Amino acid sequence: MGLIESIATADLGAGVTARPAAERVVEGDPVFTTWEISDVPAATGFWSGTPGAHRMARDAQTWEQFHILQGEIELTADGGAPQRFGAGDVVTIPPGFHGLWRTLVTVRKYYVTLTL
Repeated sequence: MGLIESIATADLGAGVTARPAAERVVEGDPVFTTWEISDVPAATGFWSGTPGAHRMARDAQTWEQFHILQGEIELTADGGAPQRFGAGDVVTIPPGFHGLWRTLVTVRKYYVTLTL
């Protein structure tokens, strides 16, 4: 039988910081921080982003679902209307999604990403 693992979110450490590619930035200077927990069989962890907007393009094999713990975002699929999400919302990004991610208030989420 396997061991049950517990993660104290207050003890995650500094995380890994990155920025979207310059050609994808639409406004601001968004900074991302990732705390990866596992990558097999699914990528899981915590992610934070500062205000700004960037284009995102998911490949046809990547599916993500996340639970927003704090903050507020707006997602706009190409050709679609903006949708706002905040703390407590669970959001699914389907494979092949193309659109705009706008962080309105610094966001923190717990995510699960699968490669189909």
